[in-house]
Amino acid sequence: MGDFYEMFYEDAEMGGKYLDLTVTSRDKKSSVPAPMSGFPHHQLNAYLVKALAAGLKVAVCDQLEDPTLARGVVERGSPGSSPPGWCSRTRAWRRGSTTSW
Repeated sequence: MGDFYEMFYEDAEMGGKYLDLTVTSRDKKSSVPAPMSGFPHHQLNAYLVKALAAGLKVAVCDQLEDPTLARGVVERGSPGSSPPGWCSRTRAWRRGSTTSW
């Protein structure tokens, strides 16, 4: 889908509610379309801050291999983890912060 972070099903609905993302669907002609939402990869820090400020738990899953070289589904995984209240990618969020988003 390009350089986007994407969410599906319940996560997509939460993205719409808490992150003000547009929720669309994949497989629109299916009897059970898959809700999806997302944002450009360069906006990750801004959306992480919004999600954490809303009290959501966040897991980031990146592509771990070059999609042009992959056979089948591209391998994905989490690049690391952070303790509660801290996001090493944003440095903008701290537990107990009074900043409103």
